[in-house]
Amino acid sequence: MLEREEGLWMASQALRLEYARRLALYELKLYGNNDNEGRDVKDNEEAKIRDYSMSSHLRRMFMMRVIVAYMDDTYEQAGVTLQQLGCSRAALDTMITECKEANWLSVRKNKQGYRSIQATEVVVQCWLGYADYVTRIATEVDLNYLSYSARKIRDLLTTK
Repeated sequence: MLEREEGLWMASQALRLEYARRLALYELKLYGNNDNEGRDVKDNEEAKIRDYSMSSHLRRMFMMRVIVAYMDDTYEQAGVTLQQLGCSRAALDTMITECKEANWLSVRKNKQGYRSIQATEVVVQCWLGYADYVTRIATEVDLNYLSYSARKIRDLLTTK
């Protein structure tokens, strides 16, 4: 039995190494490399959304939260977003104002004046294009297959 476990452990380490290598290839393709393989966006509005979203970690997290709110058919309370992002109220207010003025954000206020937010359709369509792009690259480098295989081998190692 020890020989079997050693073989599984060696296989899991080989898959781990190959996964890490392909993850690097994935990220090079995803973010573009010297060959400019990054996602080419033809639509000017989509390019603006992408550039805004990628301009800082905080903006990226903000945009993803409001996209999820749209997809969940709900509005997220601005206070919850503030807590989740861990940013200043001024930073959140700036992002809300910028995105609302660009028509990328829908804002509702309740009777007490508290804001709830969600992305607009154009932002969600941009995200769907990005998701399609990411899926294509992950498939090209076989990340899903490697991840699944490594998990199954780990399961065998933990099963007695």
